[in-house]
Amino acid sequence: MKNKFVADGYRRFLQGKKTISSESIEGKYAAELTNAGPDEKEKIRERMAEEHRQRERALNHKPSAGTLW
Repeated sequence: MKNKFVADGYRRFLQGKKTISSESIEGKYAAELTNAGPDEKEKIRERMAEEHRQRERALNHKPSAGTLW
């Protein structure tokens, strides 16, 4: 019988989640980036980075012991 374990499975799982999140953010802002000038592109990339940080915080959120009661 074959088991379903893979080497570095958890790390690969987290990397896949991050890749999917990045692709969705890039897709969301793709049209804006193609039509933007150099200064606007920098601002759009800053917004993309901020959205990525917000998603990371939401995904990595661990509830405190007090909220579990």
